[in-house]
Amino acid sequence: MDNLIQYLGTPRIFTEVLNYLFQHQDGSGLILTKTESGSWVVQDSRGYVPHQYLYASSEEIQRETADYLAYPMGTDTLLLSSIPVEGPALQTVVKVLEIQELYRTSEKQSETISKLVYSITGIETILNTILEPVEREEMIGTLNDAMGELLLSFTVLYRRGDNGYVRLRTHGLSVPPAQLKFSHANANPLDFSFPVDLKKNPLFPEWNQLSDFRGLYGIPIIMEEVVQYVIIAGKNEAYGESDQSILEGLTRVISKIIEYYMLKEEVELKEKAVEKSNFQLLSFFKGFQYLSAQESVSDKINVIQDMYHELFQPSVVLPYYKKNWSQILWPFPENDQYPALYVKFVSCWDVYHLDKKTEREAFIDDFGNAEDLLAVLEKERRYPTLATILRSGDGDVLSLLLFEHFPSGDYEFLKMLNVLSGLSLHDYFNRSEIKKLENTYENVMKTFQKVNELYVEVRKTIGLSDFYETAGNFFTNQFQISGFYLLFSNEDKRILLPEETEPLIQEKLLQHFNDKTEEIWIDYLPEKDAVLYTVPVSFKEKRLFIALESRDESKTDFLIQLLRLGFKDLLARIIFD
Repeated sequence: MDNLIQYLGTPRIFTEVLNYLFQHQDGSGLILTKTESGSWVVQDSRGYVPHQYLYASSEEIQRETADYLAYPMGTDTLLLSSIPVEGPALQTVVKVLEIQELYRTSEKQSETISKLVYSITGIETILNTILEPVEREEMIGTLNDAMGELLLSFTVLYRRGDNGYVRLRTHGLSVPPAQLKFSHANANPLDFSFPVDLKKNPLFPEWNQLSDFRGLYGIPIIMEEVVQYVIIAGKNEAYGESDQSILEGLTRVISKIIEYYMLKEEVELKEKAVEKSNFQLLSFFKGFQYLSAQESVSDKINVIQDMYHELFQPSVVLPYYKKNWSQILWPFPENDQYPALYVKFVSCWDVYHLDKKTEREAFIDDFGNAEDLLAVLEKERRYPTLATILRSGDGDVLSLLLFEHFPSGDYEFLKMLNVLSGLSLHDYFNRSEIKKLENTYENVMKTFQKVNELYVEVRKTIGLSDFYETAGNFFTNQFQISGFYLLFSNEDKRILLPEETEPLIQEKLLQHFNDKTEEIWIDYLPEKDAVLYTVPVSFKEKRLFIALESRDESKTDFLIQLLRLGFKDLLARIIFD
């Protein structure tokens, strides 16, 4: 009896109770206490070796100890004895264990209070850290680790992926599942909006296979009505009521933190957007003033390139521009790397998203040599994603700009800038003497008349040499063509007229001869400040190349367009017939 009094309030009391009951008689027994989570823990035993230390329920204990007599001692203590316990001995044990239970209740309350104090302190620390300038995902990772610390648990953070939740961060556990598969229950915020006991509701089968953990909770992090992250919190023993309260409280805190952080990000984005808009408008105002002061088209394009690069910050800005009212677009600055483009249709799009198949194909269809240009850029590891047009007031294409990594939120500002920049170029062409009468209806009719005259003259020719001489003289006199060339194949032998064609021209023509497309090639010849137009012709399975060397002028462009639209076929029929 003295030992019972001496060890009250200590774990030793359970040993002393069993010694007291069985010291004078042959019997065995054990004492179990109920945990906060509802399971039963073996405190001590005498004369009996229990099959396990922890039992999930009293029914499980009864199945194992069916031959033993059960004596409940209050609500949270159970005595099992192989022999009856009666009279004064039972009364004494009941009183002793009731007092012991009071001690345990007091300890549990103290433990709960300690947990709550620790959690409150931890929450205070968390709230202080969210004001630090960290990335959202880093902040969520910190919350994951903090939850593990405050719950004295392990935590694993998963991020939503294409086919499931992918492990992002681990705290307190060595090898958790790397991925969790989607299901309607675990991916739908309506079904998975608050902590779920995964031992009772198996939302993630990958974790159900890990039976060592008696406590396991899934905590969703919802953003924009989507479960974007999941925290798995668990430990070897089941979560008690106080743990569950702390868990729910932490979840609410985390939800509010996420809401605050998203609101903070939204405000910051709006502030940045306002700052960016102010910067763009100011830069555009100054840039447009400078643009209007330029006296040459090349200077204007140079300013436009700098202005667009400054305003939109793309990784690449590649301008193409017209030198006059022809349909040829030249790279800026001019070089022999990028081919000249020609405008097939004035009614082309204003903007092409080149990373979209349909729009990329439309861009290639609308501009001659566009496919060759994209191929050259890809060899240089440049991949333009956007092409946009600068037009005159009446819709003529004056410039083409290609961008890589253009910011998607600036399309509206881009359209406004395109209109004003196009009008500035239009004003230059209108004020210059380049236009003159070249772009008038009268000039177009004169070109038609001259081409008709050419057709009449070459029909009278006999033989290839006569055709070449007649056509060459006509092109020289009527269109100021500085060079006229014919290239075709006869019995696998390539024939070039004139035979004394300079090597540079030969190289360009032979290069194009191997290309099977029907596009017009436009080659800039910087040594001669001229342009070589090469027009492929097919007639009765025969191929012919008509090449004209000239300056970039509108009347030449009209001639090339007539050749492209069918006049080349008439000339080929005369040659081959």
